[in-house]
Amino acid sequence: HRSPRARARAWRGEEGNGRDPVDRAGWPRGATLAPRGGKLKDRAAPAAAAPRRRACPHSGGGMARLVAFGNPMQDVTFGVDAAFYERFGLKGGIELRRGIEAHRKILAAAHEGREAQYGAGGSALNSAKAFVWSLRKVGTSEDEELTGAATMVGAIGDDAEGQRLEDGCRACGIVPELQQVTGVNTGVCVVLVGDEDAGKDRCLFSIQGAYKLYDPKPLQAALEEAARPKADPSSSPGLAEQLREARILYATAFTLTNDNRAEAVASFFAFGNPDRIPEQGTPVSESKRRTVALNLSSAGLYGGGMSVMHRLLPLLPLVDVLFGNEEEMRSFAAELLGRDVRPELQEILGGVAEHLRAGATLVVTRGAEATAVARVGNDAGSECEARLRTIQVRVPPLEAPLVNTNGAGDAFVGGFLAGLGLGLELESCCAMGHNAAAKVLLQADAGIL
Repeated sequence: HRSPRARARAWRGEEGNGRDPVDRAGWPRGATLAPRGGKLKDRAAPAAAAPRRRACPHSGGGMARLVAFGNPMQDVTFGVDAAFYERFGLKGGIELRRGIEAHRKILAAAHEGREAQYGAGGSALNSAKAFVWSLRKVGTSEDEELTGAATMVGAIGDDAEGQRLEDGCRACGIVPELQQVTGVNTGVCVVLVGDEDAGKDRCLFSIQGAYKLYDPKPLQAALEEAARPKADPSSSPGLAEQLREARILYATAFTLTNDNRAEAVASFFAFGNPDRIPEQGTPVSESKRRTVALNLSSAGLYGGGMSVMHRLLPLLPLVDVLFGNEEEMRSFAAELLGRDVRPELQEILGGVAEHLRAGATLVVTRGAEATAVARVGNDAGSECEARLRTIQVRVPPLEAPLVNTNGAGDAFVGGFLAGLGLGLELESCCAMGHNAAAKVLLQADAGIL
């Protein structure tokens, strides 16, 4: 077997497979500047065996490492029938918000006569798992080099579920840098997957826990240490070393629902921007610049009482890649602009792009419809929607019947970021994202490994 680095060179085309399919900016030849309301260029995803060889604008090339910050949770998945949905007034395709007591009652009922599937989860951790899985698809599952390719940062409780979650991280090659909060339970995400009569869709709800109590100070200390040259080459690796080696920093907007985690994300993202690192440390050179990625997470976070906009807006100038599904992007754009946004995708992208820095990339998933990828041009301002380079990459059909949609979006993000880590251009990043999402869609839970 070839090593992961050799496989990465093959994926990037460094072993000589054809002409350069992209322009100097790293974009596919033929990608158009789509004006407001214009039709987007539709492109098929490249075959997995021959991805595009020019790195995308945010890639540093090589085998990048990922550090993800999020809400680690223990996933508990049950298969249920339509009668169970009817008993509790549930329906597929929703996230339930009925309060902790109601959630505990449904969880207890789900345990009656049903086998639960457990997995280390939460949105960011699901993406980290897909990141490692995608790299292994390029290399081999036995490659020790991939152990530690991703690190998960967050908080868990001092309970059995927290220990199980840590063990689950290690089992799939992820380094758990998880604070343990005494006297608090680990967060749990319950997924109810309906049968044929229930539409094969899922209903999920969470029982919040320790992740909300994350203390940003240890992370901030590690970031300051990571910004300086390593003093002792023989010192054991810790969070600072994981951050020093990282090339991709990723967080979900779910972490912005309280001030302590939002403070942690702000420091985390500033570390990825060398010109914004505190002066007391030696700034990271531009060649070591990290790719900063953010997931909008949920349309419910924008507008209404749960809005995280006041915490998210200061972060936007630090973001290189912004992920969201179409509903999330529309809700986000509407709150950014202070008005309803027409359903045309290009208007949604234009509204968001006005608030991003030049060179940033938006990635919009739309279920089975083509994934849209747009890059903000150098001319920002009121005409920004006319400066978007936008392509669409078709989603290949599933090879088997759909089983479960839970976690597919998270898996797409992990696969896409793995493509960035391999130095691939954006169409091939989408192809890796689609491949990871398909893996989840064809199994019962969100655990890709």
